[in-house]
Amino acid sequence: MSENIKRNSYSATEKFRNFLKEIDGNRAKLALEASVSARTIARIRAGENVSSSTARNTHKAARKPLFGYGGTFESAFSQV
Repeated sequence: MSENIKRNSYSATEKFRNFLKEIDGNRAKLALEASVSARTIARIRAGENVSSSTARNTHKAARKPLFGYGGTFESAFSQV
């Protein structure tokens, strides 16, 4: 992994991982809205690191009314 990717890695907070558990049936829809794979959503839910763009796209999609996440980006992801 390059230094640039390591420096821009984010991990989902416990709050956001719990949110992903709550929308269990809609995770595939969230992946589609965020332009990521369902596997990426599963990785986020498992606490694995993702790039800053993946974290931001996922948070932006989660805030849509269909999913209803009301937290800030900082409440959803932390930089590692």
